[in-house]
Amino acid sequence: MKKIYYDLTELMTVGGGKFSYYGIARVVVEVAKCAAVEFPETVFVFHSQDHDKFFRIHINLEDLRRKFVFDLPEIQTTRYRERIYRKDAGSFLTRILSPFIRRINLRRWKAHHGVLENVDMSDGVFYSAARPKLISNMIMTIKRQMQNVEVVPMLHDLIPLHDFGGIKATIFCNNFYHDNNFLLENSHHQIANSQFTKDDIEAYCAAGHFPKSQRITAVPLVHEFLESGEDIQIDLPQKPYFLMVGTMLGRKNLDVVLDAYLDHLSKLVDPPILVLAGAIRKRTIQALKSEKYKAIAHYVEMIANPNETDLKRLYEGARGVILPSHIEGWGLPAGEALWCGTPAICSDIPVLREVCGNLGLYFGSNDQEALSKCMVQLFEDSEYYYSLKRKISDAKPQLRTWRMVTNEVFDALKNS
Repeated sequence: MKKIYYDLTELMTVGGGKFSYYGIARVVVEVAKCAAVEFPETVFVFHSQDHDKFFRIHINLEDLRRKFVFDLPEIQTTRYRERIYRKDAGSFLTRILSPFIRRINLRRWKAHHGVLENVDMSDGVFYSAARPKLISNMIMTIKRQMQNVEVVPMLHDLIPLHDFGGIKATIFCNNFYHDNNFLLENSHHQIANSQFTKDDIEAYCAAGHFPKSQRITAVPLVHEFLESGEDIQIDLPQKPYFLMVGTMLGRKNLDVVLDAYLDHLSKLVDPPILVLAGAIRKRTIQALKSEKYKAIAHYVEMIANPNETDLKRLYEGARGVILPSHIEGWGLPAGEALWCGTPAICSDIPVLREVCGNLGLYFGSNDQEALSKCMVQLFEDSEYYYSLKRKISDAKPQLRTWRMVTNEVFDALKNS
């Protein structure tokens, strides 16, 4: 059996030295926690672009049982700087300054951390769920320094390549395209975070945008929402409310929900409020101040980055969780809503059908009238609302957990 090396580099690149628990970082953390217990022979590593090396991370299982604790260096000097595999990528200034930044960072590493434990992953399997631009630099280090390493990335989505049907010619999307193309060319096997993502990658390969992959395994993500034990920091809204998590205008389609309030929900005698949890976006604030939406702005409450305890309370207290996105890689808020026993109102796209099945309520992503009907029914029809909650509760034993995801990831790695 080949040794499996599990990458934690994503956790070293979070801005400001603060660990962001949602999104990709959450996938990295929760699977790592399960793997540390279920597969104790796993070696946990991180990549330093400054050193052009991989280093080992040690895990305290006692700490893991209480809360996520890896022995990660405290200073954020592994921060991504440039795409090593594309010398023409990035700004001219970045390419000029990069060697000087590297020397400064190396001195900081030596001062703060002394000797780190270098890792040679030759003849092993390297797994990473980090962002593609990070993995591309890791692959370059592996190619230069190691032999017979099977590289297996998790691909979370191809969303930046979609302009609802085409490839957008922006700098970000161009870089994202090249990153994923490089991963597909230089990895032995890929894991997709949903059947939809697998199908999407294969469609791009079939269309000639990417090299044909020899093997992609779909490992759908979770519904499970884990307890964190953090202290309560916010008060829940006093009025009935619908919840949206990490939603913004544009691809995440907050637009259709605001339109539903403007044209339908605001006309109710005592409308529910809309809670937006997550990063507070400047565009959202500007939209609510605009002539179009200022009449409904008082129905919207924004809660900035609630901790896990408060987010779970928000899920459980909501009349429903709305996920109106035009496209997602998985759709964690919809799955987590079901785990917490709360109805999920979703745009009718394949991946959200994959997440919610017959437990979700669906509407066309541009159909504000259909969305309004779902919301009003949950808000006004108590018998319907509680019957749906019972249906969701009865289905909870069939919902996906982080342990399921971990076992399926490691089955794929062992069969690479």
